Amino acid sequence: VLLPKKAKKIKRIPWDNNHILTFLNFPKIEFNDIAATAIALYTGMRLEEICNLKFDDIYEDAFHIHEGKTESASRTVPIHSILINLLTQCESKSKDGYVITGLNPGGYDQKRSWNFQKRLGRLRKKAGLPETVVFHSLRNPFATRMENLGVPKNHISQLMGHEDGNMALDVYSGGLAIEPLRESMGKLSYGEEIDSYLFKLKY
Repeated sequence: VLLPKKAKKIKRIPWDNNHILTFLNFPKIEFNDIAATAIALYTGMRLEEICNLKFDDIYEDAFHIHEGKTESASRTVPIHSILINLLTQCESKSKDGYVITGLNPGGYDQKRSWNFQKRLGRLRKKAGLPETVVFHSLRNPFATRMENLGVPKNHISQLMGHEDGNMALDVYSGGLAIEPLRESMGKLSYGEEIDSYLFKLKY
């Protein structure tokens, strides 16, 4: 049995606002590319989680992630107001019930993100972004901004699908109620230029 080749490891660096704007304004990106990037920015989700999201998983103004990379990956993430317009457009374009529609699975494990991730990598390169700026590192600015806003670390951990690091909370807590998480999520901003661009986007 041939095992998949290990991808070469590169040192990831977080996206800054210039990286984000360069990518969003690159002429060759399409709606799916923008939608996945926006969802990552305002949820902290991993790409595979975003690619597996169906509209059936969106209710009570939240994304419901049922499985993922770790036990903690199963979680509820409130929908940021910036994403509402974008998600409406995603739904009108979807032909298969997925938020990111029309993806062709690939790789030895047939992940929906496999070919899409490669596409996004090619686009970043063509847009002139550094090789070290990868999709996964969109989680860094999410975590950093939330922390700088004074959002409690256990809120950030739960939103991102990480263990809290507090054994008592990890073992005994059933998780935070949605309202405190919704309040924390509502504080998140990437500044007027990015927030406004994505909030008003018509594609």
